[in-house]
Amino acid sequence: MAIKDIEYVTIEVDGKPVSLRKDKPILWGLRDQGFDIPYFCAHKWLDPLGACRMCMVKVSWNGKPMPKLQISCAITPAEGMSVETRVDEVLTARREQLEFHLINHPLECPVCDKGGECMLQDQTYEHGCGEGRYTENKKVRSDRQMNAYIQINYKRCIHCKRCVGFTDEIDNSHLLKMVSRGAESWIESYPTSDDLPYFSGNVIDICPVGALTATNYRFTMGRPWEQELTASVASLDSTGTNIWLNGRLGHVARIIPRENEAVDVGMLDDATRFSWESIDDPSRLRKALVHDNGETRSVKLAMAQELLAEKLSAILEEHPSDSVGVIAGGNRTTEEYMSLRHFATRVLDTRWYAFGEDLAGPEGMSEVVLDALLSGATSIEHILAASTILTIGTDLWEEAPVLGLRANVEVRKRHRRLVNLRSHGSKADDFATYIDYGYGNLLRTVRSATNALLGSGARTPEGDRLADSLRQVGDDCAILYGSEVWRDPQAREVIVAIQDLRDAIRRANPDCAVYSNAVYPSANSAGALLAGWFTKFGRPGSGKESCGGIGKVLKAAADGQLKALFICDYDTLSRYPDRQLVEKALKATGLTVYAGSFGNPTSTHCSFHLPLGTWAHFDGTVVSLEWRVQKRRRGQIDSVAPSLSELVNGISGDMQRGFLGTTEDMYSQLRHNLEFWPRDEFGKFPYKGVLVTPRAKLNANRSAVSELPAEYGAGAGELVVIPKSFLYNDRDLLANSPVFGKVAMPFHAFMNPADMQAQGISDGDTVAIGGITLTAKERDWVRSGSVVVNDFCHTAPANSAGGPGFTSAGIKKASLAGSGA
Repeated sequence: MAIKDIEYVTIEVDGKPVSLRKDKPILWGLRDQGFDIPYFCAHKWLDPLGACRMCMVKVSWNGKPMPKLQISCAITPAEGMSVETRVDEVLTARREQLEFHLINHPLECPVCDKGGECMLQDQTYEHGCGEGRYTENKKVRSDRQMNAYIQINYKRCIHCKRCVGFTDEIDNSHLLKMVSRGAESWIESYPTSDDLPYFSGNVIDICPVGALTATNYRFTMGRPWEQELTASVASLDSTGTNIWLNGRLGHVARIIPRENEAVDVGMLDDATRFSWESIDDPSRLRKALVHDNGETRSVKLAMAQELLAEKLSAILEEHPSDSVGVIAGGNRTTEEYMSLRHFATRVLDTRWYAFGEDLAGPEGMSEVVLDALLSGATSIEHILAASTILTIGTDLWEEAPVLGLRANVEVRKRHRRLVNLRSHGSKADDFATYIDYGYGNLLRTVRSATNALLGSGARTPEGDRLADSLRQVGDDCAILYGSEVWRDPQAREVIVAIQDLRDAIRRANPDCAVYSNAVYPSANSAGALLAGWFTKFGRPGSGKESCGGIGKVLKAAADGQLKALFICDYDTLSRYPDRQLVEKALKATGLTVYAGSFGNPTSTHCSFHLPLGTWAHFDGTVVSLEWRVQKRRRGQIDSVAPSLSELVNGISGDMQRGFLGTTEDMYSQLRHNLEFWPRDEFGKFPYKGVLVTPRAKLNANRSAVSELPAEYGAGAGELVVIPKSFLYNDRDLLANSPVFGKVAMPFHAFMNPADMQAQGISDGDTVAIGGITLTAKERDWVRSGSVVVNDFCHTAPANSAGGPGFTSAGIKKASLAGSGA
């Protein structure tokens, strides 16, 4: 359903007329207008509970007072209502209630991590007594670990039940429960070994006292007022979640949510929240590494740049044009992509440059696909307000967790419909209609559903199920598509087919608005698209157009066309589906350079490894899946490595090829070349970003195709190998944050129980799949006839389980595989 207009009603508050929203409890409306009403248990995410009794006010209807004080968190405004917030009766009740909250609370403010941002401190100062009258012994319970990330301090808990409400109402994990009754009650945690914590850190934020604290933050990073806060944007996915990056004495102190009502409403996933340790991790590269004749030397960056500049100059002197390949990873800023593109086209004079994540499959980008990516997108607010949300080939819980959580809440609390079309089950399928299309048959299923809606053409059972769920979608329908689309060898055709499905939904529901947004594989894939890393669209001035895809760059390198390969912050060897092609490319290219913050399998195979600062060390813009341009601001932390822009400027200078421009220069070029780019100055960019509507002058004539491709399935005695995008994987920010070592990462072979029984495999057995060895785990959400593996794991890369495209492989116990049985 479309976003509804907000209705207001005027009531009398402390003798003055006040206009409040009709759909919100008066507590929030009055606090928004400056009325100081204290509270502990109430939270805008949660249903009213009334546990703390702090927000009581005196309410009258048409001049007649109600017999007792009322809790303002549970009352919505109405005509004829009168509210008093400062009368003696109310003030006395608040003061006495605070006495109860403080009875068993210890005087630990000097050593409590919540000190300085504690609601109990603030409320006691504003509304409490100057002295306590309680002289009996306080109740004490020993601290304990809630999960790998969070410590529970029972002495400080005031039983507001906010944390319990979050795990019941919001993330649906039911991790926390209130045990026993009255003063004897306490919060108990019920973690399961199979469930990774995805959103548990939010209970730290909503706890009004210091009862829940982060294990990697408590007692280590000083007081909140000693930290310098920087407004930034999360870097693990394309949602654009807003964060505060806290620094102290030049080091990262923590990452906490920065509320943006239009994007995240203050929610934050655990992977982002606890990944801050990687920014300062000792394993981060500080000096350049030079690999030569089996030896590795650590040298100063300036020396490595000079040596690299000499080698590149020699190559360009002999092969002046199109002799160097450049590959860019997905977590740099838009301005860095502009600088690197200038480096590729102006300094290296090459067209062999591409983005690390293919958005259109091995054939590369086309105007039809580009038009599909740009047109029809809408804001996150409209996505979540849609009557029906359809996801295609994406697990939001893993690929865009905050968006996935918010969608799940909308389905459970506001009765939206969620339809998930995917090749495996997921936590995101709770309260959703789940349709398993069978990995390798996405194009077939989407076209079949379109045919069913239009009433013509061939159809499949899965396509019919999808069509049936889309015949009555309500006022509007939001389509989200992701990783299984990007990984599909026919990605171009799939993206076009999704647009055909969108048109068919409109025809089946004439009064319905239908949107389609891509859930991009990296935090700033959309920024790279606008910076010209796929097509001439967003082209920053003069220079050659990109060859169109990373596969083409790697093939050119493997065929000996390229004399040098420059890879920026993309673990190509672990991530690109065709591992053999990457190995051939690295082996066939005489000079290979990797630029990145951390070492990985790709960097160890390169001649040079040049250090880069992380996403937290430099200013720049990123573009989210809703096409919201936001600015990452440099944290108040030290960096001993350059940004990508500074690195390529340094190499260009050493090659005597001139200065490419500053970050501000790149931003100005974006503003000049893209008419829809925000007009704001770089130094004054809005903190909550700017939502843009990207446009391009395209000749994108699309004609619907109804023919179904052949059905894909595993060979005899084999299972289809499904590389799945997990939130927890071997990306730098997680692999180099020590806290994640306490979590059982999903680096397993997930199998259907029936397949395990048929193969004689038990849960926990070590199995061999193609060229990788993993521990088998039994999961009901895996389709029979398939095995799911993590798509980004250094020790067992999914691209070693088979070749490019859809693959199937035999699976055996490791001991049998080793004996050749």
